[in-house]
Amino acid sequence: MKLPRIFGWRITESNFPYAIVALSLLLLAPLCVSRSVKKPFSFGLPRVLSGDEPHYLVIINSLISDGDFDLANNYRGVHLGGPQAGQIFSGQPLDHHVNWYENGRLVKWWQVYELEPEKWYRDSEGHPEPTLRLDTEYQPAGEKEYSQHPVGLAFLLAPFLVVFRNTSLVEPAAIFCSGLATVGGCWAWCWLVKPYTKSPACLFAAAAVAYLGSPLWHYGQNLYSESFLAFFCVAAFAAALRGENFFIAGLFIGAGVLVKTPFGLIALPLVGDALRRRDVRQALGIAVPVILAGCLVMYWNRQMYGDWLRSPQEWEPGSPLEGLFGLAFSWQHGIVLSSPVLALSVLAFPGWLLSHRRDAILMALAVLLYGGLMASWGQWWGGTCYSARLILPIVPLLLAPLPYLFDSQAWRAHRLLQAAGALVVIVSVAFGAISAFGCDYVWVRHPIELFW
Repeated sequence: MKLPRIFGWRITESNFPYAIVALSLLLLAPLCVSRSVKKPFSFGLPRVLSGDEPHYLVIINSLISDGDFDLANNYRGVHLGGPQAGQIFSGQPLDHHVNWYENGRLVKWWQVYELEPEKWYRDSEGHPEPTLRLDTEYQPAGEKEYSQHPVGLAFLLAPFLVVFRNTSLVEPAAIFCSGLATVGGCWAWCWLVKPYTKSPACLFAAAAVAYLGSPLWHYGQNLYSESFLAFFCVAAFAAALRGENFFIAGLFIGAGVLVKTPFGLIALPLVGDALRRRDVRQALGIAVPVILAGCLVMYWNRQMYGDWLRSPQEWEPGSPLEGLFGLAFSWQHGIVLSSPVLALSVLAFPGWLLSHRRDAILMALAVLLYGGLMASWGQWWGGTCYSARLILPIVPLLLAPLPYLFDSQAWRAHRLLQAAGALVVIVSVAFGAISAFGCDYVWVRHPIELFW
């Protein structure tokens, strides 16, 4: 698998930026195509489909339209036909992703209200109304309803989306931001891994394989927090290891903490590296933004749930071994089965570790810390989603050895390795394209099932 030309185009140092722009446009291309099975591959604005997407959109609309995180009126607006949860869910009996505390005990909305739409009452005009369960032991939600999801993503996107408030354009604009985050992550990834190869063609090929042949492409078309976290992760490591700017790295990690608090684990290897080198200034450059972000999260918890340490969700412990195996090899959510190109990263890791020891150790520690925590969660599969959603933020780090492999002597010398690698790459990119252009087809299933 030689890489001097891409479709007859020789990638050089001078035209490499144009090649990356072309790759970026390809990453954004699925946003122009309908993801719904009802209108397959028709052109149109991107829309939320299922899972947590409409509920993230409700939080965003609440913040930019009302200036608060109280979702009660926004969900009510959805039931009355408003666009707060997206076009598909307008006027539908959409369940509320909200939690509250009763006598110090976390109560979930579905524990009090009926989930099945056919059990919902309808008002005199036919609008659905949340209906209490007959077997519940909990009290109904109060006048205010706060999300079971962290509100940090809405907080970060609000400055960019506020110009669309009270319009149906909030929905496609929010999803487009997810696509831009993936493109930004691709650019940062190229900067991060550039020292691993002297060949612009190898660097471009690695970037294309990493972002087109993994779930990163799929989640760039969805309104999930993980696409943004993947960008924050790779941007933080690029800023620290290439730019030597640990404060900027801290800002990226701090932004990730607002979106999902456990993301702060990403900071530990970089802080430890700075302390090992006795550079207290760099250590503080990362630690301070992360700590401030944690304080803001605690303030939100106090305002919404009545206590600094009460979070939107409680930790649900699970089996780390079961979670690790599931995230790697399960048919529906295994990252290796949906992105077999990861096998090439594993193959390249020993040589990469010897040649770029500091980078390899720091990234490996981040992967072990964050991936290990996600594997230890009781719901490691991440709900209704594609592939291993919960570990998507560390996928760019898992694929970092690819440029080193493509430019290695062993790769160039062994035709069998090149042929096997080419097959793996083709399969991975095919899976990536199916999942990106057919998002609604791959919910909780493997892309290969479409051929059945």
